[in-house]
Amino acid sequence: MGVDGLLRWLEALSSPLYTQEVQHGQAWKMLGLPSFVLGLLPPALGSLMAPVLMWSALPIGASILLFGLHKARTQAVDTPAIWIATLATTVVFSPHFLTYDAVLLIPVIVYLVEVRPSRFIRVSVVCVFGLLWLIPVFHVAAIQLPWPLSAIDAPWAAIPMAAIWFESLRALKGRDIGKNSSRLHSPRVPRTQKSHLPTKEP
Repeated sequence: MGVDGLLRWLEALSSPLYTQEVQHGQAWKMLGLPSFVLGLLPPALGSLMAPVLMWSALPIGASILLFGLHKARTQAVDTPAIWIATLATTVVFSPHFLTYDAVLLIPVIVYLVEVRPSRFIRVSVVCVFGLLWLIPVFHVAAIQLPWPLSAIDAPWAAIPMAAIWFESLRALKGRDIGKNSSRLHSPRVPRTQKSHLPTKEP
């Protein structure tokens, strides 16, 4: 616990045992943009870039998120939109994000489908779902393939996941959220019925 516990956890993430057993041994189960970039690189270059991506991915994502919040500071931003964008940033830029962790994407999808319903969101969700099911197929197919053909084993679901993350940043714009929220949650005002009684002329 505390600072000492955090330092020991970070030390374990950079240890040779973790690198061999997790970063390499379970690389085909990883999702997210850092794993996608590593999956596209030659094995030798990927081994060199792995520590760089592990330490820089989340700070880069957090910087983009803070920039989006800074741009939206003059607008009325819903608190759920901030949490959703933060969760989506963590999911997409995490250097250690396994397939079963994709359940964290569900609240992001549910929120965006409600406040920003669009074909782009629906297509991205379908692509994520389909590509997640194809991960074992791509892994088996790429086992004996040399690079660059072995790049088929990269987590291609990271691309539609990044698209969903981008939409979560766009949802930080208060005017978009206010427009959809008022349409979804405001009470319906009944129309004023016109009177059919004849009016008296002066």
